[in-house]
Amino acid sequence: MTRRLLSALRLTAPVLFAIGALAPRPVAATPQGKWLEFGAPSRAEHVAIYDPAGDRMLVITGTNGARRNEVWSLDFQPAPGWNLLQVAGTPISPRDGEAGIFDPVRNRVIIFGGITTGSGVGSTVLNDVWELSLSGTPTWNQFAPAGTPPQPRRDHTAIYDPVGDRMIIFGGYRSTGGEGNDVWALSLAGTPTWSQLTPAGVPPATRSDATAIYDDANARMVMFGGYSSSVPAFQDTWELSLPASGTPTWTQMAPSGTLPGPRAFSASLYDPVRGRMILMGGQGGTADVWELTLGATPTWTEITPAVSGPIGRSDHSVVYDRARDALVLYGGLTSNYLADSWRLHLSGTPAWEPLIVPVRPPARTHHTAILDRTSNRLITFGGANEDGAQTNDVWSLTLGTLPIWTPITPATPGGAPAARRDAASIFDPVRNRMIVFGGYTGGTRLNDVWALSLDADPTWTRLFPTGTAPVARYGAAAAYDPAGDRMIIFGGTSSASSNLGDTKALSLGGVPTWSTVAVTIAPQGRQSAKMIYDSVGNRMILFGGWRSSGSITDQFLSDTWQLALGETPDWSPLSSASPPPGRTLHALAYDELRDRVLVQDGYGVIATGNPTYLGMFDDVYARPLDGSSPWGILAPEGASPGAREALVSIFDPDLDRLITYAGGRSATADSWFLSFRDDPPPAPASLVSVNVQAGDVHVKWAGREIHQPTAHVYRKPQGGSWSQIGTVVPDGSNAISFVDTDAPSSGTCRYEVGFTADQGEQVAGAVDVVLSTTGLPPSPAKLALALHGARLTADRLEVTFSLADESSARLDLLDLAGRRVASRDVTPFGSGEHRATLAGPSVPPSGIYWVRLSQRGEFRVLRVAILR
Repeated sequence: MTRRLLSALRLTAPVLFAIGALAPRPVAATPQGKWLEFGAPSRAEHVAIYDPAGDRMLVITGTNGARRNEVWSLDFQPAPGWNLLQVAGTPISPRDGEAGIFDPVRNRVIIFGGITTGSGVGSTVLNDVWELSLSGTPTWNQFAPAGTPPQPRRDHTAIYDPVGDRMIIFGGYRSTGGEGNDVWALSLAGTPTWSQLTPAGVPPATRSDATAIYDDANARMVMFGGYSSSVPAFQDTWELSLPASGTPTWTQMAPSGTLPGPRAFSASLYDPVRGRMILMGGQGGTADVWELTLGATPTWTEITPAVSGPIGRSDHSVVYDRARDALVLYGGLTSNYLADSWRLHLSGTPAWEPLIVPVRPPARTHHTAILDRTSNRLITFGGANEDGAQTNDVWSLTLGTLPIWTPITPATPGGAPAARRDAASIFDPVRNRMIVFGGYTGGTRLNDVWALSLDADPTWTRLFPTGTAPVARYGAAAAYDPAGDRMIIFGGTSSASSNLGDTKALSLGGVPTWSTVAVTIAPQGRQSAKMIYDSVGNRMILFGGWRSSGSITDQFLSDTWQLALGETPDWSPLSSASPPPGRTLHALAYDELRDRVLVQDGYGVIATGNPTYLGMFDDVYARPLDGSSPWGILAPEGASPGAREALVSIFDPDLDRLITYAGGRSATADSWFLSFRDDPPPAPASLVSVNVQAGDVHVKWAGREIHQPTAHVYRKPQGGSWSQIGTVVPDGSNAISFVDTDAPSSGTCRYEVGFTADQGEQVAGAVDVVLSTTGLPPSPAKLALALHGARLTADRLEVTFSLADESSARLDLLDLAGRRVASRDVTPFGSGEHRATLAGPSVPPSGIYWVRLSQRGEFRVLRVAILR
């Protein structure tokens, strides 16, 4: 059903209302969404450079189990924090194993080659050239260089030669001929042009995955280590002279001192202050740091930092932070993809300093999760790690604009659930707890029931329901029935060949009791299906799963069933035109804003033939539950999280997004959201007021996400640099107040407040304060009660508004007779500008309505027209 919001005129009482003749705004019935990674990105085999103008580290493309093409910025001021850059132009294709350089003359990044699909025979290896311009809006542009290009390749080295104003490429794994030792130059002035260099001297052995730097003082490339199919790890050091004129020459160096161990997949940088090469980590997951002095007598020496730092890794990156004379390390690969960043101070006694070390759950698959609506967070329990070992840990992920993972350590007065995978769980909103049923541990199938209270002191309690318990199983589907206040489970497997098709109910009020739901028809038995509760239709929706009988293509199911929850519950099939391919170990979520189900990923038949190919899906399907349209595959913007199975996904109605966590054939630890908003989410804090009193600057911020234990306040004088000037504890009323008693006597200062998040410190609420030399304070800035607008998208009415303070406030939707059609308490939002859903997914019938905002006896009104 398509609706349009015709107009929304901002008015205050008492004013006569009129509808303006505004053009209708079309609404997308099926928004495609945009994939974004939660928090600090995890990457390996990427390109990283230091951007001096922006004082930041840029991380471009790479892989975290799926190949990426995003550009991330690790901003160093006012505090380290990750931000996903919005880049104009046609984007580079997702890839890893590429190489790139920073071109300081033209303020841009140049990227060459890499691999975009596959990993061996049949893979797609590239030899394209891309420019990422950093002047103004970052913009992608693909080059078409003159000259004969190098063969497509991956895992090569690249350096910028400032004397020749060119990029130098060496070796790598080529699309034909395996590893190489060829050298190529791409001129960067005028029309970029490729030319192959033929250096004098004996060249290094063919290799990939070496590391190289440009030695500015001696006009040469210096290279160490690498890999080849015949030599898994080199230990040699080479120089390639790059004179302004004449022939480049290869020379194997013979440094004194103790050499680093043989390695590939390491990272290095040039330290211009001390004239040395710094090498860190590499093959085998090492964390060691080495220096190669580049004077008359090159010497290798291991550096032992005074303060220990990151774990060992390979396929990471390091850049030289010239503003702080430090090495910055990011990401890489161990048993999983890393997202941490560290600074190694190079002056004085070297010491590691953590920049952003996200707290995240260990990698896992086959876990279970619920949406804790009381605290607006995802709670995940159990699962299996990359080695298959089961766990019983509990983690919480906040779901606002400041995502934070936090381990939960429940009290266990009566014990705790055994470590397990493939359990079923639901959120019990009446008692604010998570209910966990069954699962699999160490060869044993389970049918025990546990409750995790989600109050201030989480506690595990084993429940001992009366009635006949379901047979022990794993892979059951489960959902909460709010009208019946019970947990409904369906199916699962009780043995290697037994797929169950029973429907059971666990009442949750009083003494928990198991009962069998008597039905006349039921879906065929299966395991690892998924089920959700449809609040509009008061029914359970079941999709997919696996059965042990039939042909390989018949084992993976794509049927959709509904369990009506009236007085006589019964199953019936839902017509499923154009359903997703049959699958198991998928995720199923209910988009309550649009009354539709979302199916993501899973495992099944990817392609039929001889042989039939089984694998993981990388897709999201949507099906409206009002019968208005069949299944349809979504085409979100941005690179997806990648194909995976045994994942969890929940729908976050507050910010209109699908949350996806972990999963995969090899366990992952990443978190993603598929956002369906067409505007950015609200800032975590907004400025409420600022004024100057007797030379002191008084600043107040407020926002619904000021839930951190502390917040940091930053100041930047005009022409100066950022500094942290205070740490503030929120006052419990969604507000932060700070008084700067040491402000400059004149000029302009910028203030911001920072909050800890998974992506580092995120700053908000920027304000510029003009400090008077006459002693007269500037005019105070203050937010007032206001209705800014309303919009209807996908059958949801959203209202943008500002609250003057933290006192009680309410939004109402009224019909022309003054009857309240919808209402929402917006007091928890606190002062500042906000966006909230007032009606959805069932927007009222066509007609004229009032939106009213009230606070402290004041009110603001909007007149809106809705057409079906």
